[in-house]
Parts: sequence; C-alpha cells; structure tokens
Amino acid sequence: MVKPDKKTFVVNIPFFTESQKHHTYFNRKLFISSRGSIKNAPECEEIIGNINSKEELIKLIELEANQKYWHVTKDMSDVCKHCEFRYMCMDNRIPYQRKNGEWYHKEECDYNPYIGKWKGEKGYKNLNECGIISDENWFFINYNKVEVINKNIKL
Repeated sequence: MVKPDKKTFVVNIPFFTESQKHHTYFNRKLFISSRGSIKNAPECEEIIGNINSKEELIKLIELEANQKYWHVTKDMSDVCKHCEFRYMCMDNRIPYQRKNGEWYHKEECDYNPYIGKWKGEKGYKNLNECGIISDENWFFINYNKVEVINKNIKL
C-alpha cells in the first residue's frame, strides 16, 4: 500500500490537469493477474473479468465497472477535498462510496490537512484525535476541536 507521502507527490502540469477530473492512480489503469483475472488495480478487491481472448479484453476495458474509480477525484473524497496537496498526490487507497453517494477512504492518510502535519511530525494528531470522522456512515468535523488543536500547535 502506497499511502500519500511527500516523496510520492507529482508536480507537473499534466498530472495537475488530470487530477481535476480523474483519480490519478486509478484512471486508465488495468491490472491482469498471473491467473488472468482483470481488476482496475492490484489493490482492488473486485474482479471485473478474466482474459480469455482479445475480444473479451476489449469488452472488459470498455466496461463501466473497470472505470469505476477513474472519475473519483480528490475533490469528491472526504478529507482529501480539504487537502492542499490533493492535486499532486499519487494515492492508491481505494475510495469507497456511501449509500448517499459521497466518497471516503477506509485507511487514513499519513497527512492531516486540518492541522497541516505529517504522521511522525511533532504535534501530529490523527483524524479521530481531531474530532473528525470519515467512515461508511458519515463525515463529520468538530470544528471547535480542530480550532483548539491548531491554537495549541502554534503556541
């Protein structure tokens, strides 16, 4: 699993432009396992088909299931939509969609945009410690708690 990290940021105009309308990791990606199973990427759980022939492969590439994550931008995902690095981040965490249509990640990023700190950095707190919940049920930010934490970081 490659979580977002300063070392994996891509800073160039084509990447930035792609990130405006597409998920920069999953867009136009196709993974074929050693057994011929086809998925959007190695990390994905869903198998969308198996390569048996050239014709089947072409049909599978065009399937909507293969393109499921292509258009899920960082602007659509909880937490990521508030991150200043969202347009340069190469993130292979799978986005999940709630019943209400909103997107979230099950794994937390190593960067907390609400306090501007990386995991391991002095003053870092995870989302839960900041009063932020992003799970299959909802997205909630305790703005008062985030404000208090940011005031204490600056002291």
